[in-house]
Amino acid sequence: MVGPGPKHDAGLRPALPPPLRFVTDEGTEILLNLPEAVHIRGGDALALEDGSLVEVRAADEALLEVTAPTPDALIRFAFCGCRPLCKKFLNH
Repeated sequence: MVGPGPKHDAGLRPALPPPLRFVTDEGTEILLNLPEAVHIRGGDALALEDGSLVEVRAADEALLEVTAPTPDALIRFAFCGCRPLCKKFLNH
């Protein structure tokens, strides 16, 4: 027998993620603590408390090229497991 689900208080809001720390090219550490989720793209600027602006740029990251004998096998690999994978499918 399944009991009732957890009680929800309408006044509760989901917890925000912890602040993120970034370092500029000059070595200045920036703490990003936004009150709500926003989409930030490369080329955007963040206004700091002192009035200066910092351009948003993605850091370099390692990539892994995966091949498979068939497109179906590649799709099965891409969607296996519980963790989402960032993928870009190229037609070679």
